[in-house]
Amino acid sequence: MFDGKSFQWTEIKEVALEYYVDDTGKYEEYNFISKDGNSIRIPLNNHFLQENKSEIYRIARQNNVLFIEQEKN
Repeated sequence: MFDGKSFQWTEIKEVALEYYVDDTGKYEEYNFISKDGNSIRIPLNNHFLQENKSEIYRIARQNNVLFIEQEKN
């Protein structure tokens, strides 16, 4: 649960890891988009390890959920 919302993997249609770089550094967030169009955005911080990112990718693929990594404009 994040921000009062939660999804089961069976409800998720797409996971996007979005990022941009500016003068203050790199900013990343996950955007979990459900099949009914709702979404949960989870900003990443220094406590979020690379292993956690790999695990989300692995679970998304295991559940046939589209995983996208893209630069945010």
